Amino acid sequence: MENTVSKGNISRQFRRKNPDGSFTRGYGIWEDMADRNDWNFVCQFLPNYERRDDVMTSDDLACVIGKEKSLEWLYKNYSEWDGLSIGELEKIRAQWDYELFQEAEGYLTAAIQCGEIDVREFPVTIVSARIEADNDNDCVILQCADINSHKFGEEFSVPSRELQNVISRELPDYNPDISDEWQIQIFYESKTSGESYWCNAMNIDFE
Repeated sequence: MENTVSKGNISRQFRRKNPDGSFTRGYGIWEDMADRNDWNFVCQFLPNYERRDDVMTSDDLACVIGKEKSLEWLYKNYSEWDGLSIGELEKIRAQWDYELFQEAEGYLTAAIQCGEIDVREFPVTIVSARIEADNDNDCVILQCADINSHKFGEEFSVPSRELQNVISRELPDYNPDISDEWQIQIFYESKTSGESYWCNAMNIDFE
């Protein structure tokens, strides 16, 4: 799952207190909340997401619009849209997804009000890693902190030059049993894979 930083220089995390019947959603742990304009927000909060026919329909429309599936396939499987153009299907999908986003937003609001979900916010700042060496081989260690990522807990080295003017946040209670240097996280975006996630900033001095 791709993490995003919410607008307004705020990052948000949520914690679902109880299982909701989903086989992919966790509970009892703090997770980064996707931006409300990102499809991952629907994945996180739409009730019964994995079992919804309308979610599957949205995916089918996206595949046809993106030319992964043919119009003929769509006409055969969705006779109500027989003969519609790609432009017309784009408008249908926009409305379709808007309603899914609205339902996810409504569920989140209700879940917060009834105490089913906790949300916490953290201000983000722009920082740069202090470069200790004068060569391009100077590297720092990051550790993926995204609980939903297949790279969670994985450590990797990054050249210091890639950590200039990066988004940072402080989680004072992220892991109180470990030294304070684990409390600072940065939002790292890989230039090679395109993946992005919050990382523990281990042994890094910031300007």
